[in-house]
Amino acid sequence: MSQVLLPRLSKASAPLTREVMAVNEFGAPTPVSIPCERPLTVYVDKRELVTLMTLGAHPELLVLGFLLARTEFSVWEYSIFFAIALLIGVLMTIPIGGADMPV
Repeated sequence: MSQVLLPRLSKASAPLTREVMAVNEFGAPTPVSIPCERPLTVYVDKRELVTLMTLGAHPELLVLGFLLARTEFSVWEYSIFFAIALLIGVLMTIPIGGADMPV
């Protein structure tokens, strides 16, 4: 029986916003929080694979999702993913009755 290796995740994160000083409509300086985007470089076997831009909330989960998306899936797995995405799209549209959907 083969052993399943699971990733060990840390609690790595970064603040989602940072404060900057802005000038309000009266000309007074005011602190404002803005989103803070950061580069995240992914290394595999000590080689740079890709650099992703992230807000920093859960960088490890972003990398796991990226690596999962790069793996090869069978037609069956793609069909399941498409069906779930379609179902979610339809269920999200039903409550508004498609009112803001273009014809």
